[in-house]
Amino acid sequence: MLYAGIDLGGTNIKGGLYRGGKVLIKDEIKTGSTDAESVIKNIAVIINRMLNCIGLETKDIAAIGAGIPGMIESSSGTVLYNNNLGWV
Repeated sequence: MLYAGIDLGGTNIKGGLYRGGKVLIKDEIKTGSTDAESVIKNIAVIINRMLNCIGLETKDIAAIGAGIPGMIESSSGTVLYNNNLGWV
């Protein structure tokens, strides 16, 4: 199974694709605008860019994990506060 990991920072979004505990590819992109829509778009860009490099598609990803600094409501996955992005 293929897994994606995302590290969401105020300056950069870093990502990696993993299979069997091994890193297949890593990439990063500037976070840019910090509004939620732009951030989600940039996460999609980095994931698709990595998939294209190794000849796979989004349907090949079993799960995506994201590291987002700040307070997260774990039951809903909602970001309550993020200092790096100014999200409340």
